Amino acid sequence: MARDLRDDEEVRRQLGATIRRLRQARGLTLRELAHECDVSFAMLNHIELRGQNTTLASLQRILRALDARILVEEPQTPVAAAVSMRLATVLAFVPEEEREVFEHQLALWERRYLPKDR
Repeated sequence: MARDLRDDEEVRRQLGATIRRLRQARGLTLRELAHECDVSFAMLNHIELRGQNTTLASLQRILRALDARILVEEPQTPVAAAVSMRLATVLAFVPEEEREVFEHQLALWERRYLPKDR
């Protein structure tokens, strides 16, 4: 089945916007982050603003420098998806040393409150 490339472009734009928000929240300039993760200023700028395609290795270096990660999940019901998006945004700001506790509490909450067919 053919994939709609506009969906891929939207995902890249959202990822770029998220990287920008994380960078700004951590008080880093584009140049500082580019230097820290060994990518060019121009490439990082294009990723943030236009969702430019990048290699997985570059994306991993960027995320590592931001102390962030990408979670891949199976499709969910609209309600569960909306809740997951909000929680993923929150998780991006949880310090690494606190994530395990946060994720455990989140799993308990999901089992209790989200529909089983999500």
